[in-house]
Amino acid sequence: MNGKVLLAHQRGTDNTFLPGGQIGMGEKADAALIREMYEEIGETAILKQFIGAVECTWTENDQDNHEINLVFELFIPNLDSSKPPVSQESHFEFMWVEPVELKAHNLQPYPMIECLMNWECGYHAYWGSSLQEGYISRSRICVLNGCNPYWWWIIQGIFTDQELGGNHFGSG
Repeated sequence: MNGKVLLAHQRGTDNTFLPGGQIGMGEKADAALIREMYEEIGETAILKQFIGAVECTWTENDQDNHEINLVFELFIPNLDSSKPPVSQESHFEFMWVEPVELKAHNLQPYPMIECLMNWECGYHAYWGSSLQEGYISRSRICVLNGCNPYWWWIIQGIFTDQELGGNHFGSG
């Protein structure tokens, strides 16, 4: 919105991420994102378009994790990029940043930065991964009738001005 990206930050951590969350079993990705945005900022989002996907793995508390982030462009009519939205969840805070500031704000997973910069330049349907070639995840693949609890599908969104017809971080 106005050339900025909305980032989420979990208090007590040194990284940021795009707002969003997990898809419930049987829930459509777009419905999950709209639900998550309402839960996080108390506003109804309008899905505009799919931007790309970013895969990453990490280990936390001796547990391997594997997620795929599905990234969408959203429009939320009541957002104002001159002030961050008020978080509806006490452990989160939000901030608007310029695209060139994504790395300085430690946006994770780190391939998300390239995804968003490619999208800003007009390239869509990005796929990025933090997995190194030859890496074999100890996580099992998610199947339709049941998911490994360590395989997460994350829905995340960025925001643009409606009058731009879905173009690039709301710039123009």
